[in-house]
Amino acid sequence: MTNIHRFVTNEADRRILRDTKGIGTDRTRDAIIETLKARGYLKAVKGELHPTEAGIELIEKLPPELRDPVTTAKWEMALGLIAEGKMPPASFDDMIRKMCCALVEGMKSVKFDLSKMGAQQEVDAKPRSEIDHTLPGHGQPCPKCREGTMTGRRLASGKRLVSCSAYPACKHTSWID
Repeated sequence: MTNIHRFVTNEADRRILRDTKGIGTDRTRDAIIETLKARGYLKAVKGELHPTEAGIELIEKLPPELRDPVTTAKWEMALGLIAEGKMPPASFDDMIRKMCCALVEGMKSVKFDLSKMGAQQEVDAKPRSEIDHTLPGHGQPCPKCREGTMTGRRLASGKRLVSCSAYPACKHTSWID
């Protein structure tokens, strides 16, 4: 991730990746790799990382913007400019929101080969909670910190709750029923 510029052919993009010292930060790189390994997208073979069949399927189906390491580098550059006071946060927020909306629309028609994506869950795999927009309080400002937004969740157990999006800074949760 630090030397990703070696795999980019466009010289301007290569320069961006060199200037930003790759993608991710020292703090996040190890965690990202471990998450990808835990989810079955990467495996370590003799000290080298290799994509799994699920990893290849995911990368092949993602939109070009999300496959391109330059996208992440540009985001990190923009965040650096915000930190230096050279870019208003609202500009970055607007750009990210527009891009995310376009990406979500584009992904609606994508069909994954679930057999490659590990659709057969392991017996001890923990099911994930699902976001439920219909729960009372979903989308409302957090009553505790007033910075986060409450997100409705329906757990695999059937229990329902709304919790603050500012987690872990704010751990406010309200159970429903």
